[in-house]
Amino acid sequence: MKISESVVKFLIAEDINFSQLGDKTIYRVSLEGKRGTFCTYIDVDEDNEHIECITRCPLRATEDTKADVLRLFAHVNLRLAVGHFDIDLADGDIRFRTSIFAGSSELDPDLIKHLVFMSMTAMDMFIPVIASVICSKIGAEDALRMHAKNTSKNSDTKSSDGQSHGFGGRLGRIIDGSSN
Repeated sequence: MKISESVVKFLIAEDINFSQLGDKTIYRVSLEGKRGTFCTYIDVDEDNEHIECITRCPLRATEDTKADVLRLFAHVNLRLAVGHFDIDLADGDIRFRTSIFAGSSELDPDLIKHLVFMSMTAMDMFIPVIASVICSKIGAEDALRMHAKNTSKNSDTKSSDGQSHGFGGRLGRIIDGSSN
């Protein structure tokens, strides 16, 4: 079975509405988190046996906040075990990316599920920190400290089947400077 077929089969089984972008193997989904609905793209590269999930932030960094957003992402990305935040310096577009090498074997639906929900959950978890930096113009370190105090150690996002796909105490560990 092709990777794209496994992805479509997963989306249908999970009852997730999706659209395919033209004739490309890129699928757009909207996923509900605790803090909003996030647009996630699942990009399948059949030739290289690769899947990438990209969740877009509803906010854009402005010229005067890009440096602080970059500092924020440097702090956060250094300690994330899976995925990373990035920013397009040309237009301020912010994304979280996760990806896997799928290989030639059939993909387990749970693997696809974790990949997709981890991407959305990361954006959902960190959107308050990103918003503090962009909207309130709070420095990266101060925004992380402020939100760590307000974030529950068990602030996971759950999918429709009730499974947890969250970071748990990740934000607190990032503030403390500890890894995973």
